[in-house]
Amino acid sequence: MKTRALAVLVPLLALAGCMADDNVSIQVYALCAPPADSCTFSAECDAQFIGENQLDLAVTNTFWSFVEVHNNTQPNDDPSAGRPNTRDAYVEEYSVAYDVTGGTAPATVTRRVPSGPSVVPAEGTAVISVLPVPPDVGAQLGAATSVVARVRLRGFLADQSRWETAEYPIPILICSGCLGVPPCAGTLAVCPQLGQSPASFSCN
Repeated sequence: MKTRALAVLVPLLALAGCMADDNVSIQVYALCAPPADSCTFSAECDAQFIGENQLDLAVTNTFWSFVEVHNNTQPNDDPSAGRPNTRDAYVEEYSVAYDVTGGTAPATVTRRVPSGPSVVPAEGTAVISVLPVPPDVGAQLGAATSVVARVRLRGFLADQSRWETAEYPIPILICSGCLGVPPCAGTLAVCPQLGQSPASFSCN
């Protein structure tokens, strides 16, 4: 009896271990380029950013990013049985660990998504706003350093099971006075903010 119970339990434990190690079901897929016309997104990036990420400490100590997130799980609803889908993913928080060249690495930080949990539908995508360098971390950084912000998203599925993404590294060059403020005779609109690249500008 005990042997039979153990034989059933072992594969279940193995399956649980695989699920605990699975960090590609919910995946940070791409770093978005800020839209030129407004700071709004659909479910995907309009374009991916492939330039150099820069943070100008003479203007701001915060680096703001938009990332495209994929939910690679399949919906599990069964209308004939009255069972709803429970595999929509909710992004609740993110953590960031730091590697710094030319300076001291700040401690890992964890922050909640400020707008509240953001949904990524099963077999779908969403764009999520994160701060790879929040103000308290930016205050610890010096110019002429390079930072790799290693971002992980965390949250829950609709069935309340937890998930965590793999690390998504965002390299950032820290400088002072390298970007500045673009000239504008009218009203300057910026997405997401002055003092960083990527950012988009329009002058009205």
